[in-house]
Amino acid sequence: MLCLKVNNMNYLLFALLLSTVNNVKAQDCLDWFSDLKLTKDQDCVLNCMAAPTGMGTFMCTKKCNELCKKEKPNNKTKMTLSKKGIEFISSHEQFKEIKYRDVGGNETIGYGHLILDGEKYPKPITKEDATKLLEKDIKFAISAVNEAVTVPLKQNEFDALVSLTFNIGIGAFKSSTILKIINSGKPIAIDDFKVWNKVNGQTNQGLSIRRQDEFKLYEKEDYEAAKKGGE
Repeated sequence: MLCLKVNNMNYLLFALLLSTVNNVKAQDCLDWFSDLKLTKDQDCVLNCMAAPTGMGTFMCTKKCNELCKKEKPNNKTKMTLSKKGIEFISSHEQFKEIKYRDVGGNETIGYGHLILDGEKYPKPITKEDATKLLEKDIKFAISAVNEAVTVPLKQNEFDALVSLTFNIGIGAFKSSTILKIINSGKPIAIDDFKVWNKVNGQTNQGLSIRRQDEFKLYEKEDYEAAKKGGE
């Protein structure tokens, strides 16, 4: 029923033409060109339909066939956490060389690394090893922000959202109002961050400071906020 989603009948005609050459599935081409909105090789497509016979048509169809086999265009380039972003997060997580309990009561070490079943840290951890753990732990948050945010972000905005996601978790971020506001293109406010400043229903000062610093990073590119102690 994919054809019903395509308003331009030329898409359907072109897809049927492609289906007779090189075993191309008409649905695949319809899907790809519908997403692309014919922004590439539009002349080639029209020429194919204008000349139903001859070698010229075959060559043009073959060219369009190659386009159909390409991946659908991405709306947004995948981003990664900057070095300053890692430093920002580590400043908030704070370094602990021995095991401790975080605000949620979870056994933790280094820069907020949640100790998993089977992991043992009988000796103090070094900052170097703690940073390596952080870089591994943060990957899930980086992927989550890349997948969930559908609008282009500046590096400081991306870093702030990764920090937030790393702290509150993927599920909370993907269901958050702040994500909906960002994807809608509307400006966000500090209160959108401060929604996530509670532990067991109670406002936590440390989380309040972190949310404030993340907002400053998002809005003002202030990577030094964490070092200023939430001023």
